[in-house]
Amino acid sequence: MKKFLIFGLLLIGLIFVVSCATAPKKEPVPAKGEVVPPPESEYGQAKELRSRIEKWGLDRYAAEEFGAAEGRFNEGESAYNKDNAKAKTAFKDAIKGYQAVIDKGFPAYLDEKIAGVESLKKSAEEIKAPVALKNDYNGAKAVYEDALNNKKKEKYEEASDLLDRAHTQFQSVYDVTLAKKYRAEKNIDEANEGINELESAAEQEQIE
Repeated sequence: MKKFLIFGLLLIGLIFVVSCATAPKKEPVPAKGEVVPPPESEYGQAKELRSRIEKWGLDRYAAEEFGAAEGRFNEGESAYNKDNAKAKTAFKDAIKGYQAVIDKGFPAYLDEKIAGVESLKKSAEEIKAPVALKNDYNGAKAVYEDALNNKKKEKYEEASDLLDRAHTQFQSVYDVTLAKKYRAEKNIDEANEGINELESAAEQEQIE
């Protein structure tokens, strides 16, 4: 009987510990009359994320999420210094919403840039740029691969800048290679014309 009693007490204690550990944490409710300070940290974080979204135009990739976050952000501003507890909760919701926009929008934004670089890279390869300008082509390719690695690491701003660099370098490689190709083709055409003229002259001499 004593063993059962001890076992029962241990079981109750275990259940209590587990329930305390898994219980969701709630925001502390300020006591009546308590002054809640303005949620400056949450407000600043929300504005920073919002600024990143606007800078890169990410809202067009996650319009619904951005709209919901904007609504909570505006509620937070309206309640700021009037009902700071409400403002804090609103800004926290806005932060989550803005982060969701970034997580969804930035990869989509970079995918568009990647498609542009891929197209230019392919065009350069079709006119034999890796042979005509081997070092320049390999340099552009290295920058491009670095951009893709940064995207995988979720270093989105760095990836975007590197993609711009890669695009510029591949464009230069393409333009220079194409100019060389045109010059080579022109030289061949001129050489062929010269040969044809010599052959015609030789034939004319034989006739005479």
